[in-house]
Amino acid sequence: MVRDRFVRRVVCVLLGMILGFVARPAKTGTYDPAPRDGGGADLSSFVYHEDEELYQDFIIRRYYIKGPEEGAEPVLFGESFGFGIDDHYADIDGDGRAELLCNCTYGGDGVRRLFVYKLEGNCILEGVVAWDAEDLPGLDDYGAGAIQTWYDASNDRIVIDYCTGPDSQTKLFPGPNVLKFTPKVSILWYNTEN
Repeated sequence: MVRDRFVRRVVCVLLGMILGFVARPAKTGTYDPAPRDGGGADLSSFVYHEDEELYQDFIIRRYYIKGPEEGAEPVLFGESFGFGIDDHYADIDGDGRAELLCNCTYGGDGVRRLFVYKLEGNCILEGVVAWDAEDLPGLDDYGAGAIQTWYDASNDRIVIDYCTGPDSQTKLFPGPNVLKFTPKVSILWYNTEN
């Protein structure tokens, strides 16, 4: 297990360097701390966000992590968007550290998608719900809106809602193993070993 964590960290750092994700500064602006309790090495300990209303109550929230030193520019690592913000911090995978769960809604068609951000070692990972069509019995795959995903905060679970016919939907409640994570940004300046 220790070896697996070490290998994942090395891969994350190397991918971050190779793909150019190593701590790019975000644009300047005013950043308010996210309303979360500190403590522990999870994203809620040191994340800031900035909201921007684009049109008719459609909001984009950009998430930043504090820079490596006092006065340094924050680093953009994620976005949430929709007609209102429905984001949550929760330990969805049971590792003792909170993940940032962003319920996003696309403006053109109203499709909902869940994006999850988590801290692993010195890397922020972005996760999405990954599914195979054969895992969704009776799926009527008519396009983007046929499958929607989100985090149900009141029941602390991930939801896959998919179309099974002209007027019918089916809901599945998979565990966190349905999430597929990829490196988003390296934060080599943080010692996250707590």
